[in-house]
Amino acid sequence: MGMITARRIAPFFLVAGLAITAAACGSSSSDSASDTDLSADAAAGKTYYTEHCQGCHSVDGTSKAGPTFKGLSGSTVQLASGQSVTADDVYLTKSIEDPSADIVKGYQKIMESAIPAGSVSEQQAKQIVAYIDTLK
Repeated sequence: MGMITARRIAPFFLVAGLAITAAACGSSSSDSASDTDLSADAAAGKTYYTEHCQGCHSVDGTSKAGPTFKGLSGSTVQLASGQSVTADDVYLTKSIEDPSADIVKGYQKIMESAIPAGSVSEQQAKQIVAYIDTLK
């Protein structure tokens, strides 16, 4: 019987550390279809969301500075103006391309300072909408 050496125990800690990291990061498979099930546009939209939108918009229903994207597609949205609109692809694309056009009731008019009108291309907006459409 010998002593347990650092060389013998190091792989254990590496595997344990990776397992803990994977569990902590978790996957959000309940938020949308798995990445392999996403269309090319939805996958690109998810990437854009991760890089630019997730600070203010959640995909799990939690409240942030902006409305959650979970369940948004096809829902009825109450606007600050008092109007109600259906969050269809046309409305969502318009709201992404020109964030100050329609402000959702209960939220501040802050999007245009972070993302001015025209800073998201029509193609990028359609990709983000394709991703939002997967979030049930």
